[in-house]
Formats: sequence, C-alpha cells, structure tokens
Amino acid sequence: MWTALATSVRSLFFPPLCRACGEVLPVQGEEQILCAACTHAVRLVSPPVCARCGAPLNGGQIQEGDIEGCGWCRGRPLAFEAARSAATYEGPLRDLILEFKFKSSYRVRPYLVGVFLAGAERHFGTRRFDAIVPVPLHPLRRFQREFNQAEFLGEILARSWSIPIHAHALRRVGWRPPQSRLSGKWRAANLKKVFRAGTRGVEGHRVLLVDDVMTTGLTLSSCAEILLEAGAASVSAYTLARRLPRERSRTGSDRDKSVE
Repeated sequence: MWTALATSVRSLFFPPLCRACGEVLPVQGEEQILCAACTHAVRLVSPPVCARCGAPLNGGQIQEGDIEGCGWCRGRPLAFEAARSAATYEGPLRDLILEFKFKSSYRVRPYLVGVFLAGAERHFGTRRFDAIVPVPLHPLRRFQREFNQAEFLGEILARSWSIPIHAHALRRVGWRPPQSRLSGKWRAANLKKVFRAGTRGVEGHRVLLVDDVMTTGLTLSSCAEILLEAGAASVSAYTLARRLPRERSRTGSDRDKSVE
C-alpha cells in the first residue's frame, strides 16, 4: 500500500516524461519511456534489405540490390560479408542512443535492448555464429564513458544466443578524433592503422561484429578486415541503428555527408 501511495505522490509532482519529446506519459510502469507519437516514429528495419549492406529497400531511396550490393554500396570496398541493423538512426531512437552512449543512461537501456534483440531475430533467424566481437573503444575513451556500448550490446546478444563474446579479439590503438566529428574522405583516413588483432583468437570462427551505429560502414569494414586477416572464416556485422544512406552520384561521390 505504501509503495503504491509513494508512486502516486511521485507521479503527481514528478510525472514521467517521454525521453524524446518531454510529453507527460500516462503512469503505466517504469518501462515506458516514449510517448505514443515517438514510439510510432521509431522506424524498425525489416526485410527487404540490401543483401550486402542491409539498407532498407522499400523506402524509395535505394535501388534494389543483389549479392553485389545495392545502389548505395555496390562497388564500395566493404570487408564484411553482410551488415544488418535493427532500426534507423533518426528521431526518437537517435535521442535515446545518444543518452545511452554519452550519458550512460540506465533508464533507456531496456528499451534499446528490446529493439536490438528483436532486430537480431528478424534479420538472422536461424543463422548461427561462433562468436560475437564488439567494436573496441580506445582505453582512454572507454575510461571517459565508463563502458563500451558495443560490448554491452554484444554481451546481451551473446547471452541470448548462448554463444561466446570475444571482447579482446580486437584492440584499438592510437588516439583519433571521434568519427562523429569528421566527414567525407577524412573518415577513411582517420581509421588507418587504428585497429589491431587482439589477444583472443578467432581462427575458423563465423564472427558477428557488433556496434551501436553504422553510417558509412568504414569502421565495421576496418574491423572485419583485421578479423579476416586473423583467420576468421567469415565476418558479418550487426548494429542497433544505422543512418539512412543516399545513393552515390554518377561520379561515385557521396551525397550523404552524415558521420559515423
């Protein structure tokens, strides 16, 4: 009784608010963090998607794809076998990911984990992997954030699938500016000689590489290249979200200057 009373009093003076738009939420439990409008605005990625980069094909932005890729990724030197994402990096979901990533928010984690696990089931179904490898952070950046968001997501998925996570299969060396501060060709230059094979071997493993957000795919591709050089049988990639790409112009340049 006292617990219910305390909850009612707290809701009266401190009503729960939507984490994206700030609208007052109906009292329906601690798990609700988005209002109805923001929940509806979260765009989940479902088939059909590009077989190579995982870009959604039903939005009219990307031409139909085949094993060589879609209108966005065809011809790009991507080292991973295939990439998939649970949702698009925009609107309310983007706000939640930023809160999760840079503020270590525990409040938004259950919702994001639900989106992440449901997306994995949608995209991979019965496909099996031998290990999950998270994209590593530089030790100093990990110290600043107090956790690696990719490793957190990877651990959740590894437990769900009952497979190991090899958090030390990759290591990040050298301090580089965050990809989110760069654009265009500088992203590729920023990633040169950043990743190295770690202390945990992946020889012969079918690896699923995990990160929070995919933009250009350069980070995932760089990591996949290192894992393949270390003997991995195959490397696919999975992220919580991805920016919607635009098709490249006829000259091959990127119209989309969003950052990773």
